[in-house]
Amino acid sequence: MEYMPQNVSVVARVRPLSFAARLVAVAAVITGVAFLSGCQEQPQETPGGTEIEEVHLDTFRDAGDELEYKEVTVQGQVVKEISPSAFSIGDPDDPGVDELFIVDKSGTAGVEPGMKVNVRGIVYIGFDVSEIKQSHGVELDPALEQEWEGDSYIVASNVDAQE
Repeated sequence: MEYMPQNVSVVARVRPLSFAARLVAVAAVITGVAFLSGCQEQPQETPGGTEIEEVHLDTFRDAGDELEYKEVTVQGQVVKEISPSAFSIGDPDDPGVDELFIVDKSGTAGVEPGMKVNVRGIVYIGFDVSEIKQSHGVELDPALEQEWEGDSYIVASNVDAQE
């Protein structure tokens, strides 16, 4: 007959971590959480799943192609009404920032120079009067081509006056 021990308990002794080891472990957890959560402002989600990024007018100066075809929200002050379907906005706090051309297919009624607005829309790069007419159905004066040629512009889906 074989001997089988009964009720055998194994006790393992674990040494507590040193203060330095605990400190390293806590720092690793904090770094991991900070890395995963990110420090960047997250874009808004619309019900359709499209991300909307809030951008400053100055962003368009050096944006390159990274903003093209993205939906953005930008704040600015109306500089001039260009046509019944277009106006430009600028930064009242920084006159060195270039104006941004806004195409508003719903019309510019109620938009006046000096008015502060929030504009939501899609960014396009490479201002081209004939392309705007063909793609968006908005008639613009061909003379605008000289002033705005190659510039970024927004085709607005929403323009709201700031309070």
